[in-house]
Amino acid sequence: MLCRLLAVSVSGFHGWLQRRDRPDPEAALRADLRTLHAGSRGTYGRPRMVRALRACAHAVGHKRVARLMREEGLCGKTKGRFTPRTTDSRHGRPVAGNRLDRQFAVNNPVPAW
Repeated sequence: MLCRLLAVSVSGFHGWLQRRDRPDPEAALRADLRTLHAGSRGTYGRPRMVRALRACAHAVGHKRVARLMREEGLCGKTKGRFTPRTTDSRHGRPVAGNRLDRQFAVNNPVPAW
């Protein structure tokens, strides 16, 4: 009656009852992934992680490593955007006077300077 209620076959139900939990085949790989990530202080992303895992004798591809890193919540650190620092306007030094006074249409450049 339970099988009819759940809309499954009797053999499928009994097979499900006798099925054992299989160990995670990627448990060792996940452990090495976390160890390498911690050892790199979180700087390794997917490409360097693939190279490091292959050096540890793991046969892995980049998509598998990307999936495992995503599932483990690991990501590499990225550099911030470079902003050149050219002008520091916060200083107490004197500022040059405004000789043009926003009058850019001059006949002769000499009087302006």
